[in-house]
Amino acid sequence: MSAQSSGENPDFRGMLVRLSNLLKKDDLVAMKYMCKDIIGKRDLSKIESFFELCDNLESRDFLGGNNVIFLQKLLSGCCSGRKDVLHVLESYNKTRNNISNGTASNNTQNVQFVPANVNPQQIVYMAPMPVPGFSSHQVSPSSASYSSPTYGYKHIEKEINYLTRKLGREWRFFMRTLGISDYDMAEMEQQHPRNMREQIHGCFVIWVQQNKGAVHKKMLTKALMDVSVERFDLCANLEENDFS
Repeated sequence: MSAQSSGENPDFRGMLVRLSNLLKKDDLVAMKYMCKDIIGKRDLSKIESFFELCDNLESRDFLGGNNVIFLQKLLSGCCSGRKDVLHVLESYNKTRNNISNGTASNNTQNVQFVPANVNPQQIVYMAPMPVPGFSSHQVSPSSASYSSPTYGYKHIEKEINYLTRKLGREWRFFMRTLGISDYDMAEMEQQHPRNMREQIHGCFVIWVQQNKGAVHKKMLTKALMDVSVERFDLCANLEENDFS
């Protein structure tokens, strides 16, 4: 069972059932696509229901009774901001927080039991050891680098600022062509709700960090000409250094 066991909150499964009753087929398709970088094509092709998707995310420690951050991003990004869906998760979070606050003093997570035939004074108590490869708060490495960028981009700053202003609804396809994951785009959307320019600029910063600063104009023009983007006007302007 996942480290973020649903046993930590008995209403966790009930919340998932309520969500399943509200979600549409297209919602599941969109959520599977957003999980592409986490789950992989082979396992995704076997997933046919919301419950199966949740089970897979649990097995990878992206979901659990006390870990619904990624689920919230999926619902926010794939359900067109539907209030009925988001309300289910908000209610669950409120209940979970109330339970946590009410039982904080009785937390037995780190209790160590001593056998009856052993003198307690002879026991050496040790802090719980971290599990290799597991973090209770899964963070995308690239989105983490956005908050503290290591590599500069002065040499391509004009191009980035220009595209930040000029890209429209096709910006997600453009970012995917550059190699930005849907997870990172969802992260930027959550950090900068209703501010598309900040979302786009944040993705550019991630792109620079992913490539360790080794980015250049040709990478941008190639992405602009991709069949999923086809912004030949912006491509031509970049080629001519026209940033007006």
